[in-house]
Amino acid sequence: MRNNLHYFQTESEAVAYAFAAIINDKTANRYLIGLVTAAQEQVLFTELDARGISYWKDEIPFDGLHDPRTRVFVFGCDIRQALDFHETYCLKRTGIV
Repeated sequence: MRNNLHYFQTESEAVAYAFAAIINDKTANRYLIGLVTAAQEQVLFTELDARGISYWKDEIPFDGLHDPRTRVFVFGCDIRQALDFHETYCLKRTGIV
């Protein structure tokens, strides 16, 4: 069993530790804005780049191994600039998401 307790001398040290932990956690500060096919991927990336929004992506099997989808995430407060992408590039229209 590992011990996850951390102790700090000052509030500033605690805040710096927590901030670093959140920033370095690949899921804590990212928001899914798209689940796209290869054909849609470049269009979405072009739109994100035009708005100056940083993004992160990965690929998952969707309907079996021969139908991969790219998941596209934005970081932190950039979600405010990208809310419309979720409507366009997620699967809400099909009732899956």
